Amino acid sequence: MTTDVGVLLDAVRLSMSVEEARARVAAHNIAMANVPGSRSMRLELGDAMQALQLAHGDASAFKQALHTLQAMDLSAQVMPRRDAAPVALDSEVADLSAASGRYQALADSVSRQFALMQLAMRGGR
Repeated sequence: MTTDVGVLLDAVRLSMSVEEARARVAAHNIAMANVPGSRSMRLELGDAMQALQLAHGDASAFKQALHTLQAMDLSAQVMPRRDAAPVALDSEVADLSAASGRYQALADSVSRQFALMQLAMRGGR
């Protein structure tokens, strides 16, 4: 299966948006940890992400699932946690750090891909 660069960039853009949303949720949970009556939040992408994973082998289904996810307002997918357990700061800091690391890795890979494309267009010079 050949990879359409546009689809690849859309997937990376979506991944970066999801990681940004995860980082925002973790930062919110950290900021609100000691506020009485506050509930921790979570990012719920369940069905949409599952559809994307199931469409992995089918290019047209993958594009459709990707466009469905891109059309979603990620901030509307942030919901209070079902359980009333207190915020685990260590876990939230780890989530924030992991989301940041994944975002940076995606940005680095896109940068390298564009550098390779630029090199190829110049004829290797």
